[in-house]
Amino acid sequence: MISATGFVINAIYELNLKIIARDITPSTIKQSKSILERDTKVELEDLETYLLFSKDINVKDFIEREVELGNIRVERNNVYVNNDVELPAILPNNCERYRCLQFRRPFEKIPSNIWKVLLGTEDFRFLEHRGVDPFAIARAL
Repeated sequence: MISATGFVINAIYELNLKIIARDITPSTIKQSKSILERDTKVELEDLETYLLFSKDINVKDFIEREVELGNIRVERNNVYVNNDVELPAILPNNCERYRCLQFRRPFEKIPSNIWKVLLGTEDFRFLEHRGVDPFAIARAL
């Protein structure tokens, strides 16, 4: 084990890696436009989830406005796109750490399908323990 660790450290040292950029700020990252293309279909829930992470927009108002303009039509759980619709930009990254991606949202505004997936993948027993899970610690060791 010790020799394997030494080998890995030596191999990394010999690579002579250099950090060429230490500062990544939101101003250096450009977001391309998101467009719902004409003659496509998207699930209503997916569109609503995207809009929840958009800049200062009311989801229902946005959808109603686009329906009134004739750009989209909603049937059951599907949105049919009649004309190209430019979607609002998503919220900017507000994490101050290096190479971090974070969007701050109040918990009640996070769609349940997102936090349920996080709980399921990170700690499926999260709601059953008091913050420290001895079984998960033992499994990790």
